[in-house]
Amino acid sequence: MKKRGVIVGVECGYTETKSHIVNLDNLGLAEKTETAGHWPDADSSTIAKHINQVITTTCKESGVGFERIVAVVISFPGILRYTGENPVIQSLMKQWSRRKHKPKIIKIINSAELALRSLYRDEPAAVLSGDNESYIVAKDQQGSIFHTGGWGGQVADPGSGAAIRQKVLKYITSVFDHRVPAEPFFDKIAEECSIKSPVDLQNMMRANSLDALQLTQVTFDAARDRDPVAASILSSSALELVDMLRGALTRLPMSKRIPVLVTGRLFDKDTHYLSIIEKKIMATLPHVTIITSEMRPVEYAVQYGIDLTRKR
Repeated sequence: MKKRGVIVGVECGYTETKSHIVNLDNLGLAEKTETAGHWPDADSSTIAKHINQVITTTCKESGVGFERIVAVVISFPGILRYTGENPVIQSLMKQWSRRKHKPKIIKIINSAELALRSLYRDEPAAVLSGDNESYIVAKDQQGSIFHTGGWGGQVADPGSGAAIRQKVLKYITSVFDHRVPAEPFFDKIAEECSIKSPVDLQNMMRANSLDALQLTQVTFDAARDRDPVAASILSSSALELVDMLRGALTRLPMSKRIPVLVTGRLFDKDTHYLSIIEKKIMATLPHVTIITSEMRPVEYAVQYGIDLTRKR
């Protein structure tokens, strides 16, 4: 009796990679989680090599033969402006060149788009993602997808972790330049981040040892304690992020209430920042409904793979 085909979903997170194998009835057959690298800094060959390793290991440990794979859907956290979809697929196919069997469908898709296609198939909706980069993925009623932001740390997308850190660094340098007085927020940064002099900051930047995550966390903590400088930084950052959301939603019908799913490590780390964003959205975008829900890209990936298979 011929064994039925299977779908493989892969979730490439920032710190770990998850794989999930299901049959065409979406019954789980195997799962695997492995440590991952920092994907925005990796080239397509490195990404493909890791994905191949995760899929191969999952198949081997579960006893599912590679030849049974009908579709592979790979969820990626960013908008793939860096590597693009095709180079990763080409690298995967190169690694599979000696295999007799190759999956008929190989799809790489942004995790936010996956969520929209899974949760809001027939209605307009959007996902607002906040991390070192920030981006918005919107979907109209016809299923067309629109991307906004996601340009990365060098550009510092509005309201992103990178943008917040830029504002903090500008404040620090303003204090060192005697353009603004040293407030308690500066003392907190100096103590917790060991930036007590211009030389400290210069040495860290030259050695690329500035702890960006710590700098952001100190800002979150200070704002939560009602420090006026930190609160101002988060307020202006939230406003910029909401402005980006407003621009993204102009592509959707304004006559309908738009659900916006909020996700990302930036909001997971600090609910205070998220509450500031929510208040600004409620004040300026009354047709938007904010939804906070844990996204499960690997599950969305296998479901999307099943949908694609059934359409063929």
